[in-house]
Amino acid sequence: MKVSQYFRNFRTKIEKPYFMKKFIISFFLLLTFASATAQAQGRTFPMPEIPSELKTPKDRANYLVEHYWDNLEFKMISFFAEKMFLEQAFADFVSLFPIADTASVSKGVATLVERASRKNSTSTNLYAIAETAEKYLFETQSPLYNEEYFYLFTKYLSVAQSLSRGKKEVFAAYKRLLDLNAPETKANNFTFRTTKGKESDLYSVKAKKLLLILYDPECDHCMEIMKSLVENPDLKRLIKKKKVSVLAVFADGIEQSPGDFALNYVSDEIKKLVVSWTFAIDTTGVFENQLYWANNLPAIYLLDKTKTVRKRNFSPNQIAELF
Repeated sequence: MKVSQYFRNFRTKIEKPYFMKKFIISFFLLLTFASATAQAQGRTFPMPEIPSELKTPKDRANYLVEHYWDNLEFKMISFFAEKMFLEQAFADFVSLFPIADTASVSKGVATLVERASRKNSTSTNLYAIAETAEKYLFETQSPLYNEEYFYLFTKYLSVAQSLSRGKKEVFAAYKRLLDLNAPETKANNFTFRTTKGKESDLYSVKAKKLLLILYDPECDHCMEIMKSLVENPDLKRLIKKKKVSVLAVFADGIEQSPGDFALNYVSDEIKKLVVSWTFAIDTTGVFENQLYWANNLPAIYLLDKTKTVRKRNFSPNQIAELF
């Protein structure tokens, strides 16, 4: 099987609008990375050879991600002129991220940016990589959309010497947004009013784990995702066992509709969950005051009892994996 075909099959398993599914890749399939090459626009991508002493899929994936770009002669190629080649190679590279360790993924991204920044690289190559990273990882309609992966690119592109000051500032701004309520950091506190008229704040919510949903009732996509959560059997089971509580907040709602409650803006299908979910309206202005940020609504966070973010912006079908 050609690597390009393998990657296409590989991506069909993970094409979701939020985070890629975890999956098990066989040792046999990972072996094909050692010598095969991906093709696009008539040019073959020179895959690194994986050392034979690396036996486990995880170790082999880590090596491949870290050394993915080692054999490509950046000075001999213009990514803007060969856009299809870059996009195929980039998509294949990103498709390895779910298998590899975060440290290896970060190292691989750093290597790509560093190699494209060298003086002997075509001067526009780093701009093409920056544009491709934004297109594939930050545009919400992309099947590879993933804020955490894009964050790694912002980390290195925001300080890349080969980019203009203006371009670096753009990626620095992206990084600041993605730093808000990032995994393993404390979620920002805010106040809200429940549908029962109770004034409270995030840190006052007592729960072993809390599923925080920031939504806009006029957002069709929000209602679709919330309906999926309503019908999710794993979430129902976890709520029943009191392993998780749900707080759905009409973000910036008090600014949009003073005096109204979020429940008035939720469909009848969602309303029936008011017994097991807490619906509320934001009285702080979480987006207005830049306490939270969302590239796409709803914004979903899983918080532990200390209100530390454990995961954000995942799809409903990942609920079971998080507990």
